[in-house]
Amino acid sequence: MSLFRKLAALGVAAEAARRYAQKNPEKARELTEKAASFADQRTRGKYHGQIESLKRTVAGLGGYAAPEPPVTGQAVITPTPAPTDERPTPYPRG
Repeated sequence: MSLFRKLAALGVAAEAARRYAQKNPEKARELTEKAASFADQRTRGKYHGQIESLKRTVAGLGGYAAPEPPVTGQAVITPTPAPTDERPTPYPRG
């Protein structure tokens, strides 16, 4: 099978998976959780952050992503002091 045919078959499979996920969001979420858990177990947590990120990406593309939690706090911006002209330098000023 040529590379082009393999890529075409993969594209068709991806589209079918996306449609399934949109029609059955709970089942798709469950399968995604299982796959992520399996991968995390097999890698012994070494790639936990990347797996979680990919899980969120897949959920977003599949249309069953959980809504973002609302922001409850406010950011506090503190002004930084103005830089002084007294910078350490190895060269004498003069």
